[in-house]
Amino acid sequence: MLDGPKIAVIMGIPDKRWGPNWPGERLDFEARKDELFKALQSAHPDVDFELFAIRKAEDADEVVKRKDEFDGLLVYFIGGAIPPKILQAGKPMILIEDSFTGVPLLSIYHKMKHVFTRISEEVMERAGKEASRR
Repeated sequence: MLDGPKIAVIMGIPDKRWGPNWPGERLDFEARKDELFKALQSAHPDVDFELFAIRKAEDADEVVKRKDEFDGLLVYFIGGAIPPKILQAGKPMILIEDSFTGVPLLSIYHKMKHVFTRISEEVMERAGKEASRR
């Protein structure tokens, strides 16, 4: 167990049953997921990352059930959809969109603006309290 923050890394993996996905059928999403996760771990050895691959909506249930174990969520769009229940989990989160995924992050942001605003206000308030204690 690391002493740093514990972050859930959530990556959407396209369901191959629906045929080729953007940006193309030759992209190995599993290999891309592994590559990105290893890069995160290597760049931030003090952070305890736990990977969740989301292939279908039910895969999000584990993340939501365990959300209180994590300090935050890193949602990485690499080609598959991320169920709204993760975006509405009420945890601080960072959204990252891999190149050419075709995921409209801006429209997600507008739909989720109330959630992001509330989270941001809570985080800023907490940060202000912690800074005043120093």
